[in-house]
Amino acid sequence: MRTYTSIGQSSAVKIIICLVLVAAVLVGAGIFMFMASTKAHENGKVFIDTEAVIEKIIEGEDDTDTAYVKYIVDGKEYNNVQYSGYTSSMKVGDTVTIEYNRDNPSEIRNDLPALIAYVFWGIAGLCLLGVLFIFILAFANRGKKSDFIAAMNQGTIEEVKR
Repeated sequence: MRTYTSIGQSSAVKIIICLVLVAAVLVGAGIFMFMASTKAHENGKVFIDTEAVIEKIIEGEDDTDTAYVKYIVDGKEYNNVQYSGYTSSMKVGDTVTIEYNRDNPSEIRNDLPALIAYVFWGIAGLCLLGVLFIFILAFANRGKKSDFIAAMNQGTIEEVKR
């Protein structure tokens, strides 16, 4: 003997709508973050990866610490350059990867916005997989649901024989 339980049709539709909306918002936010990270490339700037060392960390109010790095480009050392990718786990002396502007090496950036965009897109993909999973369950239980409804109408809701 099997017992069948079913998500109500309206509940499944609500879940699908929520997952699609969350996926759409995450895709949009990911596009915004990705475009923000590549904006410098649109202005004709070329950024090159290099290693930098955290030189100092200045503690600010409300956990708004600022890190400064030093690095060498073509034999010239750049000091006290503000690093926007600072996290609380970093400490003075740590090595980080930065990107400097080929034409103006004192201008740096990090790829944190692009990384966040990829995370958003990954979560959106999982939401869409959830929608697909709900559709597969709906088609797999299509015949079973009618048996369940028939049992409800006969008053034998506890068990459905197949």
